[in-house]
Amino acid sequence: MNNEFARLGQLIFDLHAGKQFDLSEEENFIFLEEEYKRITIQLGGVWHYKALGWTYALDFHAAEGQRLLTKLRIVKDGDELHGMDEFERERLIRAYKNLFMGLTELIRRIDILRLGKGVVPDVN
Repeated sequence: MNNEFARLGQLIFDLHAGKQFDLSEEENFIFLEEEYKRITIQLGGVWHYKALGWTYALDFHAAEGQRLLTKLRIVKDGDELHGMDEFERERLIRAYKNLFMGLTELIRRIDILRLGKGVVPDVN
Protein backbone atom coordinates (compact mmCIF):
# COMPACT_ATOMS: atom_id res chain seq x y z
CA MET A 1 0.00 0.00 0.00
CA ASN A 2 1.26 3.47 -0.87
CA ASN A 3 0.82 6.48 1.36
CA GLU A 4 -1.05 8.70 -1.10
CA PHE A 5 -0.59 11.69 1.22
CA ALA A 6 3.23 11.52 1.14
CA ARG A 7 3.73 14.50 -1.19
CA LEU A 8 1.27 16.69 0.70
CA GLY A 9 2.83 15.61 3.97
CA GLN A 10 6.31 16.51 2.76
CA LEU A 11 5.05 19.92 1.68
CA ILE A 12 3.48 20.58 5.10
CA PHE A 13 6.62 19.46 6.92
CA ASP A 14 8.76 21.63 4.61
CA LEU A 15 6.55 24.63 5.40
CA HIS A 16 7.00 23.89 9.09
CA ALA A 17 10.78 23.87 8.56
CA GLY A 18 10.53 27.34 7.01
CA LYS A 19 11.08 26.24 3.41
CA GLN A 20 9.11 28.07 0.76
CA PHE A 21 7.44 26.69 -2.33
CA ASP A 22 9.93 26.35 -5.17
CA LEU A 23 7.35 27.07 -7.85
CA SER A 24 5.42 30.22 -8.63
CA GLU A 25 2.25 30.72 -6.63
CA GLU A 26 0.00 29.76 -9.54
CA GLU A 27 2.05 26.62 -10.22
CA ASN A 28 1.79 25.68 -6.54
CA PHE A 29 -1.99 25.79 -6.61
CA ILE A 30 -2.10 23.84 -9.87
CA PHE A 31 0.16 21.22 -8.26
CA LEU A 32 -2.09 21.03 -5.19
CA GLU A 33 -5.27 20.69 -7.27
CA GLU A 34 -3.70 17.92 -9.34
CA GLU A 35 -2.50 16.19 -6.18
CA TYR A 36 -6.03 16.34 -4.67
CA LYS A 37 -7.45 14.83 -7.87
CA ARG A 38 -4.79 12.10 -7.95
CA ILE A 39 -5.45 11.10 -4.33
CA THR A 40 -9.22 11.11 -4.88
CA ILE A 41 -8.86 8.85 -7.92
CA GLN A 42 -6.45 6.47 -6.18
CA LEU A 43 -8.58 6.08 -3.07
CA GLY A 44 -11.77 5.90 -5.13
CA GLY A 45 -10.16 3.01 -7.00
CA VAL A 46 -9.24 1.29 -3.72
CA TRP A 47 -12.89 1.50 -2.66
CA HIS A 48 -14.27 0.51 -6.08
CA TYR A 49 -12.11 -2.58 -6.61
CA LYS A 50 -12.08 -3.61 -2.94
CA ALA A 51 -8.72 -5.35 -3.23
CA LEU A 52 -7.31 -7.17 -0.24
CA GLY A 53 -6.77 -4.68 2.59
CA TRP A 54 -9.00 -1.95 1.18
CA THR A 55 -10.66 -1.16 4.52
CA TYR A 56 -7.24 -0.81 6.16
CA ALA A 57 -6.05 1.43 3.32
CA LEU A 58 -9.00 3.78 3.74
CA ASP A 59 -8.68 3.81 7.54
CA PHE A 60 -4.95 4.50 7.23
CA HIS A 61 -5.52 7.41 4.86
CA ALA A 62 -8.28 8.86 7.03
CA ALA A 63 -5.92 8.81 10.03
CA GLU A 64 -3.00 10.19 8.00
CA GLY A 65 -5.20 12.98 6.64
CA GLN A 66 -6.25 13.92 10.17
CA ARG A 67 -2.62 13.83 11.34
CA LEU A 68 -1.56 16.16 8.52
CA LEU A 69 -4.49 18.46 9.22
CA THR A 70 -3.39 18.70 12.84
CA LYS A 71 0.19 19.38 11.75
CA LEU A 72 -1.06 22.04 9.35
CA ARG A 73 -2.91 23.80 12.17
CA ILE A 74 0.27 23.79 14.27
CA VAL A 75 2.33 25.15 11.37
CA LYS A 76 -0.24 27.87 10.63
CA ASP A 77 -0.01 29.15 14.19
CA GLY A 78 3.76 28.69 14.40
CA ASP A 79 6.65 31.08 14.23
CA GLU A 80 7.33 30.83 10.51
CA LEU A 81 4.82 33.63 9.79
CA HIS A 82 6.60 36.08 12.08
CA GLY A 83 9.24 38.32 10.57
CA MET A 84 8.02 37.84 6.99
CA ASP A 85 7.15 40.72 4.76
CA GLU A 86 3.42 41.18 4.22
CA PHE A 87 3.38 39.81 0.66
CA GLU A 88 5.15 36.58 1.63
CA ARG A 89 3.00 36.16 4.73
CA GLU A 90 -0.21 36.54 2.70
CA ARG A 91 1.09 34.10 0.10
CA LEU A 92 1.89 31.55 2.78
CA ILE A 93 -1.50 32.03 4.46
CA ARG A 94 -3.21 31.37 1.10
CA ALA A 95 -1.18 28.17 0.79
CA TYR A 96 -2.25 27.08 4.29
CA LYS A 97 -5.90 27.81 3.51
CA ASN A 98 -5.69 25.84 0.27
CA LEU A 99 -4.04 22.90 2.02
CA PHE A 100 -6.58 23.03 4.86
CA MET A 101 -9.57 23.07 2.51
CA GLY A 102 -8.11 20.37 0.27
CA LEU A 103 -7.23 18.04 3.14
CA THR A 104 -10.62 18.59 4.77
CA GLU A 105 -12.39 17.67 1.52
CA LEU A 106 -10.20 14.60 1.00
CA ILE A 107 -10.94 13.40 4.54
CA ARG A 108 -14.67 13.95 3.95
CA ARG A 109 -14.51 11.85 0.78
CA ILE A 110 -12.57 9.09 2.53
CA ASP A 111 -15.20 9.00 5.27
CA ILE A 112 -17.91 8.58 2.64
CA LEU A 113 -15.96 5.69 1.10
CA ARG A 114 -15.39 4.09 4.52
CA LEU A 115 -19.14 4.12 5.12
CA GLY A 116 -19.58 2.23 1.86
CA LYS A 117 -21.61 5.01 0.30
CA GLY A 118 -18.97 6.26 -2.09
CA VAL A 119 -18.88 6.31 -5.80
CA VAL A 120 -15.84 6.50 -7.98
CA PRO A 121 -15.56 10.28 -8.25
CA ASP A 122 -15.52 12.20 -11.48
CA VAL A 123 -12.85 14.82 -10.83
CA ASN A 124 -12.48 16.12 -14.38
